[in-house]
Amino acid sequence: MSKESETNFLSLLISNAMKKVVGGKSIDLSGSVNIHIYPSNLRNESRILKIVRTLQCAKIFDTIVVLGKWDPDVEPITFLGGNAYLHRISPLFSNKKGIIFRAVKVIIWHIRVLSAYGGNRKVVCINCHSLPVLPLCVILKLLSGGKLIYDTHELETEVIKSQGVVRVVYKALERLFIRYCDKVSVVNQEISSWYENEYDIPAPVVVENMPVSPGTVEIPRSTVLRDYVGIKDDDVLFIYQGLLSKGRGIEKLIAVFSGFQARMHLIFLGYGPMEQVVRNAADKYPCIHFHPAVSPELLSEYTASADVGIALIENLCMSYYLCLPNKLYEYVMCGIPVIASDFPVMSRVIKNLRCGWLAEPDESSLRALIQALSIEDIKIMSRHAKEARGKLGWHLQEGGLMAIYESCGFHPITEVK
Repeated sequence: MSKESETNFLSLLISNAMKKVVGGKSIDLSGSVNIHIYPSNLRNESRILKIVRTLQCAKIFDTIVVLGKWDPDVEPITFLGGNAYLHRISPLFSNKKGIIFRAVKVIIWHIRVLSAYGGNRKVVCINCHSLPVLPLCVILKLLSGGKLIYDTHELETEVIKSQGVVRVVYKALERLFIRYCDKVSVVNQEISSWYENEYDIPAPVVVENMPVSPGTVEIPRSTVLRDYVGIKDDDVLFIYQGLLSKGRGIEKLIAVFSGFQARMHLIFLGYGPMEQVVRNAADKYPCIHFHPAVSPELLSEYTASADVGIALIENLCMSYYLCLPNKLYEYVMCGIPVIASDFPVMSRVIKNLRCGWLAEPDESSLRALIQALSIEDIKIMSRHAKEARGKLGWHLQEGGLMAIYESCGFHPITEVK
């Protein structure tokens, strides 16, 4: 599939995943089946949808099913087009509260997944997308005889919530069950090395989570956010887009930009648990602004109206230290340079693409960097960002993804281009 058509195809998948469908649907499991399991409501899982798109183009499987958790706002089964479906499985009762009911719901959900797909010899490939469902996926592998691919989206044993006993249990589970995986894939080389050393396994295949390329069509510069904020033409607009939560430098950014009265403006574009903190800051300080999250189809237009993107992560855990935020590539795709944390993976990308600046995620370093930036500095880095766009795109990751399936005995009927 051409790069130009990738964007439209993925947008269709995402919009189908988000919409509420009318009427019941059933899934044809008569041919070879590939199932993907991720314990969420499947509303914003862009990486999984990109993988599904690639597999559809390759025509490896007769049916592809993405399994997730039930969502009361959408039908249990959503048709994605072609041979792909989302299947949100209900735990039978979802309105009960309390730790006991939560545990029971998890157990019932696992049982219902096994009831629906366990032992079905048509399930020839299982993709596990999260550590908590890895034991379930191993059971499905043993029951169906299919291949198991473990696609880790981050270092789940090393995230903030994995502390104390939880971390010990998670690492024990991963160490035990990763041996049953036919292939393991990760999102960057540094995490691949971590897995290789930690579990003494062959180095996992790297499939970076790059956004879909707009192809030869250059994303045009827009003024949508500048008009929304109402700033002068010669003012500099910085953008933070994405989840508004702890560990992403939001408090530090507010502290820095609260000291500016003009010229340097910051807009937060997103949603999350810290949204009210951001809204309060926007009400209080003249150079801080907030805009609610927009749909994926509109995001690039909004991003392209800023001058500098911010991808700031704090070193709160190993997963954060070795991460590569999607927004970093999204900024570059829109032709704007990036300020990123001076951590190994982000540092490597920024230096290789020469598309921005690195900073320690603390107030003094950020303030010094931002105050020192000139219009000419930003113009130079913007040119580099635009030049770097041709080196990015999901289509560049599809070769590595296909190699994983071919090593498991699945060969594409149609070449993925």
